[in-house]
Amino acid sequence: MAEVATDFFPLQYVPDARTLGDGALVRVSMPRAAMTTFGFPVDIERRQERIQADVVLGGDGMARAIRFVQPQRIR
Repeated sequence: MAEVATDFFPLQYVPDARTLGDGALVRVSMPRAAMTTFGFPVDIERRQERIQADVVLGGDGMARAIRFVQPQRIR
């Protein structure tokens, strides 16, 4: 199954990307309502549906960026 993803949105200012160190990319599930924080419109009736997101963690374990991911069926 293919995926469509947004660009990454920074969660905190990082003056130098090298400070990410041994960071990681983690796939999480969260309520659709979280997308409103980044300016996406969300249907109020679907706000509690779960969506997938990729979170970039810095070497210190702090979340640095997020992108939202939607699976797409290939026909």
